[in-house]
Amino acid sequence: MNNLRIYFIASSSLMLLTFFIALPAFAQLTCLPVFPNADDDVTITFDATQGNGALAGVNPVWAHLGVITNLSTGPSDWKHVATTWPVNNAAAQMTNAGPNLWTKSFNINTFFNIPGNETVLKLACVFRDASGNTVGRAADGGDIFYEVYPNNTPLQTLLLAPTSSLFLGNIGQQIQVKAASSGPATLKLFDNGVQISTAPNAELLQHTLNVSSIGIHKVEFVATNATESDTSAFSYVVAGNIVSQDAPAGTEWGINYLSNSSVRLALYAPNKQVVYVLGDFNDWQPSTTHQMNRSLDGTLWWLDITGIQPGQPVRFQYLVDGNLRIADPLSTLVLDPWNDGFIPDFTFPNLPPYPVGKTNGMVSVLQTAQQPFDWQASNYERPKKTDLVVYELLMRDFIARHAPKQPTISAFSTTSIMNRRPQKPMSKTV
Repeated sequence: MNNLRIYFIASSSLMLLTFFIALPAFAQLTCLPVFPNADDDVTITFDATQGNGALAGVNPVWAHLGVITNLSTGPSDWKHVATTWPVNNAAAQMTNAGPNLWTKSFNINTFFNIPGNETVLKLACVFRDASGNTVGRAADGGDIFYEVYPNNTPLQTLLLAPTSSLFLGNIGQQIQVKAASSGPATLKLFDNGVQISTAPNAELLQHTLNVSSIGIHKVEFVATNATESDTSAFSYVVAGNIVSQDAPAGTEWGINYLSNSSVRLALYAPNKQVVYVLGDFNDWQPSTTHQMNRSLDGTLWWLDITGIQPGQPVRFQYLVDGNLRIADPLSTLVLDPWNDGFIPDFTFPNLPPYPVGKTNGMVSVLQTAQQPFDWQASNYERPKKTDLVVYELLMRDFIARHAPKQPTISAFSTTSIMNRRPQKPMSKTV
């Protein structure tokens, strides 16, 4: 839900800060067997240096474990949580397996006490220190998941390395590729359709890929047996020539609406190598067409997007340096994969769906040809930024149903705030 920002005039200055949140895609958990089913005895290994890295050097590390099942409403709806936060007992205890490596072994069905009418889809994990104050999560700050496969599953493939589905490469770089299949098969590795490695009648393929050309590279790992075939893939991007050119005069940070079918996107991101726009218009894949231009001073990245259907919501993100996915910090509507499922239709009708399976992290939404807001205060004059003190609050916290459309709002007073003239900058969350 949107925050309501209330601005009160006072004699003080205000510093506005923009926060970028890093949202890479993959977690830091491995499992043996690689393709577990719910009946299996498994050993999971957590690498504390990966993901958010919060537990690097921490000893001991404790696990918080649950599962995602067919009855889960979304990735945050853990079922059959086997540990209690932050109780340090046998269920949560992990075994040190080397510097920053922690393992735990269990039988999935037994450990989580899964009933017979429920199907386990994923293991759900986070890790913590003894107090529970420091938490190891995925790089995007989310929970860590590992796929659980059905019994007698068809032939499956899995990329064990690299651990990201999309990243920035450089000419001369060597990429270590390690991939597995769920059964013996003919294994092949392709870079943009060109075969670069093969292993007959195998379950594991390892290859050193030498980066030698610019552009978007899709690497596919294909396993084939007599009756089945499966493919896993990752992509790496070797940036082409960056166009160094200042944005046209009048360009502001964020979404600039140029016409009913075109926008200019502008992202303030100094000291970055390359930025792409991903979205509905390119199937969420980086392309040279959507590589952003860089301002002459190296701080602003901008690009014009054309051919937009007037009045239709368009979802998009920025891909920064091949591994950081962020929404536009100034967009007025974002899609949140972790929390949107809890927003009912009566609160936000026709909320665009999150592009599941296309990306991860927060996603921005733009829409051309919007109906202009009917401003009633025609004589309003915007105060100087130096005369503002900003108080931020969530309107839902003052509404019994936590829905902005509900007319009854709990009373709150700003009288004392209005009458106070602070002597130094201040910001208060109500």
